[in-house]
Amino acid sequence: RAQLLPRHTTTTFALRWCLASASLPRSCKRRGARLRSFALHNRLFTNTRTIELAAGVMFHAMASSLANLVVEMPRARLGRRRSSTNQSARGRRMATVLSCGCGCTRRTLIAGVLSGRGALGAEGSNQENGSFVELRKSYDANFAKTMDSGMKDYEQNMAAVKTELFSHIVGDTVLEIGLGNGPNMRYFSGLHVMGVEPNTQSFEYAAAAARANNLASFEPMEGVGEHLPMPDASVDTVVATLVMCTVADMDAVAREAKRVLRPGGVYLFLDHVAAPDGTPLRAFQSLFDPLNRAAYEGCHLTRDPLAAIERAGFASVESRRFVAGAAEGSWLTAPTMGEAFARATRGDRVTHGSEGWGRGGSRPQSSALLDAVEPHFLLSPSVVGIARV
Repeated sequence: RAQLLPRHTTTTFALRWCLASASLPRSCKRRGARLRSFALHNRLFTNTRTIELAAGVMFHAMASSLANLVVEMPRARLGRRRSSTNQSARGRRMATVLSCGCGCTRRTLIAGVLSGRGALGAEGSNQENGSFVELRKSYDANFAKTMDSGMKDYEQNMAAVKTELFSHIVGDTVLEIGLGNGPNMRYFSGLHVMGVEPNTQSFEYAAAAARANNLASFEPMEGVGEHLPMPDASVDTVVATLVMCTVADMDAVAREAKRVLRPGGVYLFLDHVAAPDGTPLRAFQSLFDPLNRAAYEGCHLTRDPLAAIERAGFASVESRRFVAGAAEGSWLTAPTMGEAFARATRGDRVTHGSEGWGRGGSRPQSSALLDAVEPHFLLSPSVVGIARV
């Protein structure tokens, strides 16, 4: 179920989940329309920092409990005891949403509701798989469309980091793990690029980005980082940005990256990681991690892939950690809660413009409290590096 929910901000996701849970016994069509209307306000929730912080915390516990209730437990009519007939059909009731009116299963219903389409009617169990596949395809398309615009601010903030990182590309053959919509195509002009990505609905966006940036060639492939569809020693450079947070096995991905590299090749990586223990930012990451995994295709906020990369057997691994955006030096990264309170209350202003990975370019000053909470602030602790074969 973690792969069936649309990728939005924490607040938007929590509210969508609460609304869907509260309206489960009602018409699928009405519920889908209600969520489609609600989705029009996603930009408001994304850009309003105060709502993002305050409402996100407030709805976290409620959304988590409702999620467990809706997904894990069968939907039963309150105030009624099951008859003997219902008891004998308990297995079927565990998979069917009561009072839905269309006979859809809970898994299909939730996928449809939270993708903004509503559930498709099923005229018998033999149509369930087809409906689910169609809903999954629709969700993947909606997800790719959302990511095409939803991460633009992140890409702008990380442009200096990526420019420096990709200056270390060797050769003319690049394999990108986790291709996505192709946000890195702008750095691959003139290169032969292959991309591995499980969401095939994002290929059209990646292909458009490849054409716009004059790649020598571009070949997207369906697959996952743990099992790259490439022969040994077949590429010069492997690129992975914001990938290790969602993969099932970080060690396997790192080993696969090394396997497909030619001698002298490089693995270039950039990932968000867990903030240091004891900081308010780490507390926020731990708080929102369950919701983030559900809303963002299993994206973990508290992972750190560096150890897995170092275990993969590369000849050398160079890395640097940094905090991106306004969170750097703010109350979010204070080593103790007392220091965080002091930074927030005395109104410190932090200037961003120091040189180095993650600090390239000049940034305006940010105020102490709310300005530190930018969109994607949970992704600000990062690690970037180069592993050589």
